[in-house]
Amino acid sequence: MSIIEWADKYRWLSAEEAARPGKYRFDVTPHLVWPGGPLEALDDPNVTEIVGRKSAQVAWTSGVLGNALGKWIDIDPSPILVLFPKAEAAKQYVGEKLEPMIEATPRLRKKVDLRSRKLQQRQDFKRFPGGFLKMVGSNSPASVKSTPVPRVAVEEPDDCNLNLRGQGDSIKLAKERLKTFRRSKIIIGGTPTIKGLSAIDAELEISDKREGLVPCHECGQSHALSFDNLFCADDPDYHHEVYGKKRPEHAYYACPHCGCSWDDNQKNANLKHGRWVATAEFRGIAGYILNELYATFWGSRFQALMEKKLQAEHAASHGNIGPMIAFVNSSKGESYEYKSDAPKTDELEKRAEPYAELTAPNGVLLITVGVDAQ
Repeated sequence: MSIIEWADKYRWLSAEEAARPGKYRFDVTPHLVWPGGPLEALDDPNVTEIVGRKSAQVAWTSGVLGNALGKWIDIDPSPILVLFPKAEAAKQYVGEKLEPMIEATPRLRKKVDLRSRKLQQRQDFKRFPGGFLKMVGSNSPASVKSTPVPRVAVEEPDDCNLNLRGQGDSIKLAKERLKTFRRSKIIIGGTPTIKGLSAIDAELEISDKREGLVPCHECGQSHALSFDNLFCADDPDYHHEVYGKKRPEHAYYACPHCGCSWDDNQKNANLKHGRWVATAEFRGIAGYILNELYATFWGSRFQALMEKKLQAEHAASHGNIGPMIAFVNSSKGESYEYKSDAPKTDELEKRAEPYAELTAPNGVLLITVGVDAQ
């Protein structure tokens, strides 16, 4: 039984973990069940690692990690390690996602006795027949370097410790737990932060970088959804302090092939016919690129996304780049690149002039050197 089949048949959602409790349904997260998607990859023996560089609201934690854990605990048990940035994040996941999922899903409730003293169940350690689930923070060397396991998941790698008390990258240390197992799996999913420093960007670079192609209902041509195609025309009779002449409620998406405009309902309908396509060589690592345009939730409709975009642009124009960083990371699902007016090093090198050491060139009285310590 595949993970998709297991979730479709057995999983239930509680009111604690979802806005719409009840039987689990993939119709609100169609990108998870497209051909070549992350759940399909988790069942593929040729795939050793699944990477998701994602925005918010794309159901990665619940739909990918949650469903994988559910199937593994229920019908394919083994020891499992889940790495979080901090121990507090692990506790939050258990209380808000894991335990409610177990309580709401009868088959999991039978396998994981959350109140058993005999099994020594703890908030960060759940034992079940055939295995256990251990959740650790990346700030704990002993926890990260402990028990060998065949399955590892890493949540929000950009927030994980990259130098664990002088013992190295916590993500690499977690991967070391897999070495003794011939058939292992690792799930790494997170939102990128700063370009050049992002751990999830680095993981994606060694994957096959799959893009989600969505067909247009008008012309039938497919493309990867991009914020470059989200528009809002000026209204000459309107003015807003933040939005200017744009009314976010009039935002629309335009097909880059035929120019046809999509509303939210049309986009959500088109999403049901999407597919994943690799853009790089496959070498055992399936990578997924997701932004908030792939989300079908109310908070991710075009109006809400346009409001966030315009608010970020307005704040940036007044010297506050915080909202723009948040928009680029959490909505576009991309790392933020700091821009500077300072000249590039190669441009400075071209202006260098030869002169003797320990002397100042003509026209210079004194040479000073400064270092900015962060």
